[in-house]
Amino acid sequence: HTHTHTHTHTHTPLPSPPPPPPPPLSPGTVRWNESEVLALADFALDEVVGANGPLGINRLVRTLTNGTLSLDNTSGLAPLVLTVPLPPLGNVSLTLRSLKLSGLDSFAVLQLLEPDEHDAAALHSRAVLESLGASATLAISLQSEGSSVISPVSIELSLEAALTQVKVDMLSRLVLDGSRLSSYELNQLASPACLARCVSLPLLALNEAGLHLHSLVVSSSGEVSSLRPAQRLAFAVPAAAERALGDAAVKLLGNVLANLAQRPCEPPHPPPPPPP
Repeated sequence: HTHTHTHTHTHTPLPSPPPPPPPPLSPGTVRWNESEVLALADFALDEVVGANGPLGINRLVRTLTNGTLSLDNTSGLAPLVLTVPLPPLGNVSLTLRSLKLSGLDSFAVLQLLEPDEHDAAALHSRAVLESLGASATLAISLQSEGSSVISPVSIELSLEAALTQVKVDMLSRLVLDGSRLSSYELNQLASPACLARCVSLPLLALNEAGLHLHSLVVSSSGEVSSLRPAQRLAFAVPAAAERALGDAAVKLLGNVLANLAQRPCEPPHPPPPPPP
């Protein structure tokens, strides 16, 4: 008799390695997970404000927008321009001429500045909007560099989108030098230059960012194309884009803090006395 033995090998996936420990904090740095002031602020932000608290963001939006539930920058704000190199074609410029957001009272979750038990300098923030309407006017132009083969191209688009389940989960490391802060006089604490010398932001990262696209209408020069609600799409921000956005935000905020810290650390001037 010939016996055939069949061996089935099952490969158990290796557990993912634990995340590296956070960088050590220097003495005198505020530890957010031990801060009673932050605990009180978190209670106020989450329970009193939050999404639907007595002073909740949804109620605040209704009050500030006079019931329109929309934010419109078409009057007053300068256009936002972003230029992206696209070799070998040239540079693509995106200009946001107008933006209107509606449905801003649909916050389901709003958690701000939650401490981390494993990293004393880390703070988590999370927001979820159940629905959001957005309409924008966007100009796209392509300008070639050093080439006459490709003529400049310019397109202006109008976008109207209905979004659902807009999620943002953010992690920041906010390092606050408590020793230096406590050395200031009380009136110096009102000076941005003094405060900037106590703060650094070495990390700002998106843990999660995504949305569901319910419908989209794009129009240009009278032509309209629509994405029907049945063609619902879900978008998540790619990890590379999350890192790029986080790095850009850290660089921008770092430059702001550095510029402020170079100014004299002086208390603000008192207001002039009223005329007799």
